Amino acid sequence: MRLIGIILFFNKNFMDSFITVLGKTIYFPSNWETIIKICDDHLESGADDSEFPIVHTPEARRLFAILCHEYVHQKDFKNNKLFPLLYISPAIYALAGLAGLIASSWNFQWIILSPFLLYAIPTPAYWRSYFEARGYATNVVLKTLLYGTPQNRMNNITHMYMEHFTGPTYYWMAGHPMYNKIISTLLERKYVNGVQQMVQDRLDKAIDTIETRDSSELDELEHVYRIVEEAQKKDK
Repeated sequence: MRLIGIILFFNKNFMDSFITVLGKTIYFPSNWETIIKICDDHLESGADDSEFPIVHTPEARRLFAILCHEYVHQKDFKNNKLFPLLYISPAIYALAGLAGLIASSWNFQWIILSPFLLYAIPTPAYWRSYFEARGYATNVVLKTLLYGTPQNRMNNITHMYMEHFTGPTYYWMAGHPMYNKIISTLLERKYVNGVQQMVQDRLDKAIDTIETRDSSELDELEHVYRIVEEAQKKDK
C-alpha cells in the first residue's frame, strides 16, 4: 500500500485519509486502527449485533458509509474481471510511453512508443468515473439517511462529491477544470464534458431515489436501502 501511496503522489492525503479496496480486501489507513479493533473484537466475541459498541456513534455511521461504497467496487470487480484495467485507464497506457522512452536509449526504434506518454495528461477517464460515480451514489443517499441532510441541501452535497471527480483526488478523472475551460473558450459557450455530465446525472438520480427508495435504475443502491430497512425494523 505504501508503494501505491508513492505512485499516487498527486493525492497527498491517500495514506492518511483514503480507504482502498483491492480484490476482496479493504485497506484502511492507520488512523482507523482503533475502530477496526473494536469491530474485530465484537466479531470474535460472538455478541449480538445490538450490542455493537459503536452502533449509534458518528464513527459507526462513517464506517457503514465507507463499507457501502467499497462494496459497490467489490461487486463491480466480481461482475467485470476487466475492472482493474478499466479503472486505471487511460493513464496506465502512459507506462508504455515511458518504457519506450527508456528503451530508446539502447534501441532508438522504441521511441515510437513515446506518444503513449500523452495518456499521462489528466483527460476524462470514463470507466474510473463511472465506477466511482456508482460508489459515491451510495454516499449521496446515506448523507440523508444517516445524517438527516435535507433534500433541498443535497445539491451542495453532490457539488462536494463532484470535487473528487474534477480534482487531484482521483487524478482529475472527470477531466481537469482547464479541459472544460479550453473547450468552452473555443466554442464560445459553457462546455461540460460528457464524463462529468454522466457523473452529475448519476448523483442527481441517486437523490431522486431517496423518497421512493427504488433502486431499480441504480442497482448500486439496492444493498443500501435493504440494510437500512432491516435496521429500521430492528429499531422498532
